[in-house]
Amino acid sequence: MSVQPAGRKPNRFLWVRAESWEIWSQAVTTAGILIALVGAGWVIFEYYNNAADERNRYTFRLIDSWEREEYKKSYWELRERYTGFLVQLPKERIETAETDEKARREVIEKFNASLESNDEAKRQIRDVAYFFNKLNLCLDADLCSDETATIFFNDTVKSFLEVFRPHLEANQRDMPGGLPALEALSARLN
Repeated sequence: MSVQPAGRKPNRFLWVRAESWEIWSQAVTTAGILIALVGAGWVIFEYYNNAADERNRYTFRLIDSWEREEYKKSYWELRERYTGFLVQLPKERIETAETDEKARREVIEKFNASLESNDEAKRQIRDVAYFFNKLNLCLDADLCSDETATIFFNDTVKSFLEVFRPHLEANQRDMPGGLPALEALSARLN
């Protein structure tokens, strides 16, 4: 039993000693800090989650643009031109091109040379290059999702670059973003 000096009131509030209030005060402060940290973590998580959703939405808008506008149609018509060109070649030459890189480059260069007098094909190449430049800029600005763009465009960009590289090299000034932008996009999607 503790004896209080005469004339001094015990250090209590609502029948609880001061030491107990200090413990409760520390516990409430600690709980408040923990709640604030969890809340801040949740806000950050939601921010990044919403940002990822927004990047996906913008990427899907670009995909929709690819589908609805002339870009995809131009790409497929260019592929058909290339397939038609390959059909005209002797079977032995195609088989050699499948295994020999030098022979493949020769076939591709010959195909691209055949396009030089075709204004429609040149316009289509420029249109597809323009779209891919938009996609590259969107990814660089972190407005589009790398993952979604890779799923939809990796093979398309890769094959476009492989087949039309000679034309793109020869006409860099006329290409939106030029060959370096397409190479950067292809590397990023791979």
